[in-house]
Amino acid sequence: MGIVYFICFLVGFVYALVSGALGHFFGGDSHVHLDTSGHVGFDGGDAGLSIASPTLIAAFLSGFGGAGLIAHNLYGPSPGVSLMIAIVGGLAVSGGAYLLLGLLYQKTQAGSEFRDDQVVGRSAEVSLAIPGDGVGEIVFSVKGSRNIAPARSEDGKAIPKHSTVKITRSGAGTFYVKKLQE
Repeated sequence: MGIVYFICFLVGFVYALVSGALGHFFGGDSHVHLDTSGHVGFDGGDAGLSIASPTLIAAFLSGFGGAGLIAHNLYGPSPGVSLMIAIVGGLAVSGGAYLLLGLLYQKTQAGSEFRDDQVVGRSAEVSLAIPGDGVGEIVFSVKGSRNIAPARSEDGKAIPKHSTVKITRSGAGTFYVKKLQE
């Protein structure tokens, strides 16, 4: 059983070294190293992290092999017990890598994109007067970026330029706003 644990540990460890070296020599955006694929939702958007990614599989193999070797060689339990310890070790290492990579991807890939529902309730400034029955324009900030969008008056009343408004809803690419009392 010890040889199986050693091979798993070695495969995971060598994969980490090779992919790290290829990523270093060919650049982080290179197609030579194996990127993760799949989807996990974060507030920052699509992080592109999959539990079936080669990186997390290699982390599982390393943790499985390492924990199995430690259990097998230091404590000498039955093969079933050492297998359970190895599985728990693999899940712990790959789970930790998943959380760490998820946080890293969230921080590095969180752009200025936003969903319309993320701005509902925020205040904005009217940059182009909104006629009672027409479309004007508002300016607001989300994630540190200044955004300009079409807007309509929620109650059908005209709203002059430079007025402060509250975004009440969105629909068909247009925000609906109400003028705030000044």
